[in-house]
Amino acid sequence: MIASKFDARIIEIPPESFNHGLTRSTAIQLANAELLYFTVQDAWLSKPDMLEQMLRHFEEDSVAAVVGEQGIPWGEKDKNPAYWFKRQSEPEIELRYFPQPEVFMGLTKLEQFKLSSWDNVNAMYR
Repeated sequence: MIASKFDARIIEIPPESFNHGLTRSTAIQLANAELLYFTVQDAWLSKPDMLEQMLRHFEEDSVAAVVGEQGIPWGEKDKNPAYWFKRQSEPEIELRYFPQPEVFMGLTKLEQFKLSSWDNVNAMYR
């Protein structure tokens, strides 16, 4: 296992109890790093330096999260390439600033949802 070569701590999660949200929450609770990177088992980085590109955004202290382009698992026969080949939107930098807690709580549930949701297949958090 590659992770063991780097003295990484490996937390095993039984397949029957896995879900993305719970797994990520567990990782956050156990982590002791300033930045955390999350992805999924079938996503590939779209560029070799994607992590470095994402990391640069954290030079600004107010940045709490960066999400990147989703990679494409070419050549995997169980994936339908028609779903992966055609972009639904072009990648772009989008800045979101979260208001003070009392302002956020004053937003409608839909406004809260839109402000605080993004595709986190390829995401780094402070």
